[in-house]
Amino acid sequence: MDIKQDKDSLLELLTSLTAREKRYISIYLKQFKVGNNVYFEAFNIVSKPHKSALLIDPIIKTQLYWKILKGLQLYHSENNPIVLKNNLLSQMHILNEKGLTQQALRVLKAAKKICIKNDLSEDIINISKQEAKLIIAKNQGRAQENVISNYNKINLSQLRVLNQNYALTKIYLQNKLNSGFFKLKLDTTSHKILNAYILKQNESEILSGYGKILFNYNLGLYFLGINDTKKALSNFKNACLLYLTNTDLIIIHKEEFFELIELICKTHLEKAQYNLLNTWMDKAHKTLKKIDLFRDEIEIIFSIAKISLLQIRNETRSIEKELELLVQLKNRTSHLKYRFEIDIQVIKNLVQSNK
Repeated sequence: MDIKQDKDSLLELLTSLTAREKRYISIYLKQFKVGNNVYFEAFNIVSKPHKSALLIDPIIKTQLYWKILKGLQLYHSENNPIVLKNNLLSQMHILNEKGLTQQALRVLKAAKKICIKNDLSEDIINISKQEAKLIIAKNQGRAQENVISNYNKINLSQLRVLNQNYALTKIYLQNKLNSGFFKLKLDTTSHKILNAYILKQNESEILSGYGKILFNYNLGLYFLGINDTKKALSNFKNACLLYLTNTDLIIIHKEEFFELIELICKTHLEKAQYNLLNTWMDKAHKTLKKIDLFRDEIEIIFSIAKISLLQIRNETRSIEKELELLVQLKNRTSHLKYRFEIDIQVIKNLVQSNK
């Protein structure tokens, strides 16, 4: 990193840290016993608006930036399967370079388990290829027909998953586009043609966990398109339940998960199913809190839905309290979409108040 740029980069990185990340980084930096723990002291200084931050050596600031980044990598390797998988693959390459083939294979198998659990099919194919190479190298190139055969079977299996998920994703994106912009122009026949692949499948025929989520998501969008709200919500909630039974998929596909939560809320509101929405939000809130996955973005979605409910009941004071919460949430999230949606809610309330 350019020393001239480290001030802005360090500030941006610090601003992005959550409270939990800051606590972790603080503990992580305490291990560095350089000059009375200069990195820990520098972190405490630059984390607060303090003039003495200007006195910190630019080189220390640059080194602090990279140490914070390393700390974040370690922190997220504990709860993010993609980061953990990447870390394991790095360790495997180091062990392999040192000629420790058996240890490299052990680490590679750990990475493979993570990929299988989280439907990371492309990674599974690459790992299987590396695994076959290591086994053959370990046996000094002796005939390994069983290794090659197993590698081919895994490849074929994962290619089927990839092809199925590709088809489901393609339909999902088209359904999403149509529901957002061209909903009124599509008739029932058009929706059936678009979702022909989905309508011919049973959930039992879907090969992966994420594929099952996309299957239910697409069915929900199809039923929404043909105005069968009951079935649409049933499939959306099935997709949500599948996410909650494999929480790592929420971390990997968090944007899609947020959109699903938002869609469930909006569908209830559009069809005037207010009591059902309240019940579902309360249940979802408790579940997400219990598994420590209730994020600011989800709280924003729920808060905006609550404002819509309060507007229907004309509860002005409660609306103002909910708007105050939204303003606080805007300061806590860096997600541009939800910051924009909060601004819209504030402007709508101002317009309503001036009528």
